[in-house]
Amino acid sequence: MGEVAKVWVKLAKVTPKVAKDSQILAKDYVNPQKQPSNT
Repeated sequence: MGEVAKVWVKLAKVTPKVAKDSQILAKDYVNPQKQPSNT
């Protein structure tokens, strides 16, 4: 997951707005068992 995290960081630096959405998506991606109900 280290390399994936680096990609997220790169995207975050490139586009802060997309980064926010990416973080949410990343959370769901990292924790697929958890349902996106507790934002």
